[in-house]
Amino acid sequence: MKLLPHFLFLPFFALLAAPLAAAPISPQTHAIIMLLADAQGVPRSVANWLQVEESGDRNTGEWGRADARSGPDRFGSFSQGLYQISTRSQDWLVKMFYPHPAQYFDVWDPLDNAIVALGYLAWLHEHKGSWERALIYFNHGSLVDVPEATRAYARRIVEARAPK
Repeated sequence: MKLLPHFLFLPFFALLAAPLAAAPISPQTHAIIMLLADAQGVPRSVANWLQVEESGDRNTGEWGRADARSGPDRFGSFSQGLYQISTRSQDWLVKMFYPHPAQYFDVWDPLDNAIVALGYLAWLHEHKGSWERALIYFNHGSLVDVPEATRAYARRIVEARAPK
């Protein structure tokens, strides 16, 4: 019997791995993230719905995915991970909000991503005065010329609406 070359098996393994890679975070990871939110002073509802909006399914309320990636945005940057940290500001965010040396930060690790994103969000709340304004800034990078879609995004998270 003749064996097939190894590279012919790659598409098969990719098909098997794709659903696993796209799975939402586990209940255990979600519980740890809620504790991180408590530690940062971010309401659990905001921490939960922010990651649902950024990398989950806002229609069903399914939690986000650690492997999510979107972009490019209006600056040509991509956003990565559970809370969609922008490649444009990642170095600054890690330096400011990650408690470990930067070489250990992994944008694809949902806990690392949550530590930085929730720290940044808490800081924005302190400096912008409300969760809605902090979320607008988190999403848009400004409070000027904010599109209605961004305002609606912030309202959905603050109101912590249940999925329809």
